[in-house]
Amino acid sequence: NFIGQKVTDHHWLSGTDLAFELLDDKGEIVRRRYSAALDHVTVLQPGKWPASTPSWPSGVEISGDVGPQIPLSPDGRYGVKKDGPNLVLIDMQTGQQRALTTDGAKDYVYGDGVVLAWSGQVDVQKFGMTVPPSLLWSPNSRYILTFIADTRRVREKTYTTSVSGSDGSPDFKVYNARHAMAGDANLASSKFVVIDIKKDTVIPLDLPLENLKSGDPLREGNAVWNSDSSSVYISFGDLIERNAFIFRYEVRNNKVSTAWHEQAVFAGHWRDSGQLHLIGHNRLARPADVDGYRHLLSIDGTGRSEPVQLTHGKLYVRDVLGADEAWIYFTAAVIDNAVDPYLYQLY
Repeated sequence: NFIGQKVTDHHWLSGTDLAFELLDDKGEIVRRRYSAALDHVTVLQPGKWPASTPSWPSGVEISGDVGPQIPLSPDGRYGVKKDGPNLVLIDMQTGQQRALTTDGAKDYVYGDGVVLAWSGQVDVQKFGMTVPPSLLWSPNSRYILTFIADTRRVREKTYTTSVSGSDGSPDFKVYNARHAMAGDANLASSKFVVIDIKKDTVIPLDLPLENLKSGDPLREGNAVWNSDSSSVYISFGDLIERNAFIFRYEVRNNKVSTAWHEQAVFAGHWRDSGQLHLIGHNRLARPADVDGYRHLLSIDGTGRSEPVQLTHGKLYVRDVLGADEAWIYFTAAVIDNAVDPYLYQLY
């Protein structure tokens, strides 16, 4: 229980141990390790998170600061990299490569959520950032959930920044980004697809509301595969109507259905990030509005049974840090006149 301390990062060390980073009351970054089995917190020393290092074939770029630029399959056999607007599959044992997509083009890009936000577009140009493809491997290492970011009809705008030159005079930098304004008819859109690397096919998913989503829809943690890779769940929202959905895509019969729907009380809820977690074969955990508060629900991904409320009381659940069939780690605020609602507790 770290009252009033902001959790800035976290990393699963095992099925029951969570390492997390937070700001203490002095504004300094500290690291802790929580063992669910022992119900005990220990101090971690500064440095890189403990992790295994895979064997990489030559020519594959690794960035120590932001992690591998090549998202690996769960079995470690394959990786995916960007090739312009398309995606390429790498056999991590032989180094052989083959194209996963071929129809990508300028402003029609696979697995690139940066282009869906103007600030991300500027940052990539300004700082020379390289961003790995945004995708989600299935547990059996056969399927890849990703998306097509389409900004072809969005207006292009110019942004400028000013920095001091060597002589102290202002040095203006100019950046271009596609950015829709209020009232524009042409908006950015993201179309989800599933790639079957065994059959070498790209399957478009027929989901509604996709043109209303800004930012990277996968890097925000809004999708999860079930345990046997037969279904993938995608949490999606509509800012205007304040609707939140969980859609289910079944691979075998190529079917999309709605597993859960909520009309949120507050506009911010529709795009809660990192909130969808698998806690059973087809059972999901997600925050939702309940009686004027924000609580965790256990949701049947098949839609056959009603959700089960997991938390109670005057809580506003903020972030779900991780979950499995036995444990859920999350932060929440207590909504009470005697307690500062901006202070979150770790549960």
